[in-house]
Amino acid sequence: MVVKIDKEREKERLKKEIEKTRIELEKIETKLNNKAFIQKAPEKIVFEQREKGDVFNAKIMKLQERLDSLG
Repeated sequence: MVVKIDKEREKERLKKEIEKTRIELEKIETKLNNKAFIQKAPEKIVFEQREKGDVFNAKIMKLQERLDSLG
């Protein structure tokens, strides 16, 4: 079975997903750039935020690769 996708719709979907993920990443980066947050937050929370940032970065890269592959 061959599934045909609408390239333009998929491109728009990917762009929206990238933008949404970038916004979430910016929120995390803002927290991590806040010295008060780093000093007051438990080490576990800071670590989790850094991991989330890494996950969002990887997601953005994958989405961008898919977008680029669509031409």
